[in-house]
Amino acid sequence: MKFKKFSVVLSMSLAIIMSVSLIGCSKSSSTATESTKVDSSTAPAAVTSDAPAPTAAAVANDCTLKLWGFKFNQSIDSPGVQTDPVSKEIERVVGCKIELYPQESEDLFSTKLASGDMPDVMGVNRKFVQKLLDAKAVLPLDELVKQAPNVSQFDKMLNFDKEFLSDADHKLYFITRAPEDYTLNLDVGMYLRWDYYKELGSPPVNNVDDYIKVLSDMVKKHPTNDKGKKVYGLSPWFDWGMWSWTTPGYLNGMWNNGLIDYDMADNMKPLSVVTNENSSYWTTIDLFYKAKKAGILDPDSFTQKFDNSIQKGRDLQVVGGLGNFWFSDPNKVFKDAGENKGFMAIPPKEGTKARWGGYWQPLGADSHYAISSKTKYPEQAMKLYNYLYSVEGSRTINNGIKGKDWDDAGGKLTVTPEALKTIDDKDAEIKTGIRRYKDIFPGLPENFRGEYTNLFKLPEFTINNYSPLEKEYYAELGVTGAADLLQKRVENKVANTAVLLLRPLQPDDLKRIDDKIMDYMLKAAVKVVLAKDDAEYAELKQKTIEDIKGMDFDKSWKYWEGITSTISDYIAKNDLNRNPDTK
Repeated sequence: MKFKKFSVVLSMSLAIIMSVSLIGCSKSSSTATESTKVDSSTAPAAVTSDAPAPTAAAVANDCTLKLWGFKFNQSIDSPGVQTDPVSKEIERVVGCKIELYPQESEDLFSTKLASGDMPDVMGVNRKFVQKLLDAKAVLPLDELVKQAPNVSQFDKMLNFDKEFLSDADHKLYFITRAPEDYTLNLDVGMYLRWDYYKELGSPPVNNVDDYIKVLSDMVKKHPTNDKGKKVYGLSPWFDWGMWSWTTPGYLNGMWNNGLIDYDMADNMKPLSVVTNENSSYWTTIDLFYKAKKAGILDPDSFTQKFDNSIQKGRDLQVVGGLGNFWFSDPNKVFKDAGENKGFMAIPPKEGTKARWGGYWQPLGADSHYAISSKTKYPEQAMKLYNYLYSVEGSRTINNGIKGKDWDDAGGKLTVTPEALKTIDDKDAEIKTGIRRYKDIFPGLPENFRGEYTNLFKLPEFTINNYSPLEKEYYAELGVTGAADLLQKRVENKVANTAVLLLRPLQPDDLKRIDDKIMDYMLKAAVKVVLAKDDAEYAELKQKTIEDIKGMDFDKSWKYWEGITSTISDYIAKNDLNRNPDTK
């Protein structure tokens, strides 16, 4: 693996976050154009696998591609050969059955790698790339990818893969997921019970103090839910590490990763979460301290888990939260009942300099896909990739079968009501296969270069699916939805994930320093929030900073500062700052 400048890591955040883009595909084998068709009979002789090449008849009759990856277990309810309509369409296009299994643990990965029992196609996080290379478990793809124009069009991504996800030979072994992904949303925000907010007269909320005041007033008017249980202003959970203690900073344009905030208002400039007074860490502590002081912070917050917190949202035991995922279930109940009630975010003010509203992934996400060196079907595996990285096939993954679930006849995109039902119906999703594999396969983002690869995201379908509350909310703001709101009101609204994908893997000694500091920060945060008064709050805050400085913090920070110029140079040289937010 090459580490001449720096190597690659991208840590997931949020659940929100999380996520980061959808998949793509191509036309079926019977209708494929010359530009998208991968013909196994013309595979270059230089492309080799440890296994003997199958005959054409074997491919037609016996080909099964086994796939797994670390994200698979989020979506596979029935491991094995897939038989729903979408998987059968993939089988028709590629010429192979699709067999899916979750890769559930690092130990299982190591065991299978040692035994040579690897699948034909595998998706892994960055930390497993070198292990696969060292074991010679993955196939060079340089010749195969020439047969896959839907993949080879991403020259910046492939150059990155060859430079940083390779051995000294600089060959292509991995293909990164979701290049050029661009999302805008209101996943993070100062959410509150909107019908209660209007009941209060919709007072202005310009800062944390205003937010706490409004939540306090709501709790006073609605102290219990319909079952007599106490209602709180906020009921967070703190078992997700630094994410739990940095999320509110996103609303100030600070995108956090460990000990670093990236300032979205200043071209993703790295700032210290420890010494910067306005860091995401101190912003979060300030918010929860003020909520505790006001008596609206759930005392269970410091011990409860994610599921406990979400359940309180379902039970309407809270009137506020920092993300829409807290309230998706109660909002659906209100929507299904046709009630103009639920939770919405305080909208950003016009002229907002920076506020996190999504991602720009010029190089893709930290999901990298390879083909086993032992596969019998390397050409078919690449044909699968080519299919997944095209617009039309992506619509198959996201929206179902063309001509049955959706169509583009006469240049007009249409989706059937039955397909739309899969958005909120898990059983329908499993039965049809629509959206079932959207978090599994590599491929395209859902809005790719102006074309919707997920037709459910077309404005007409999105707007028609709004709840009564959403319709009123967006109408009053004079926008069509969250993306329109952010486009009109926020100058810097997307985080460029290349700054993380290009970050180095730390030396072990520095990683130990960072882990020790973050472990201390998580414990110290609770103490500061529980300070008995403002004087003790200030004292504990200062002590926390001084204690961290005594943990070799300067050594760690100088290390991170030292790579900033290298990362910035790579981004500038490869034109990775250009995105729909800045064009």
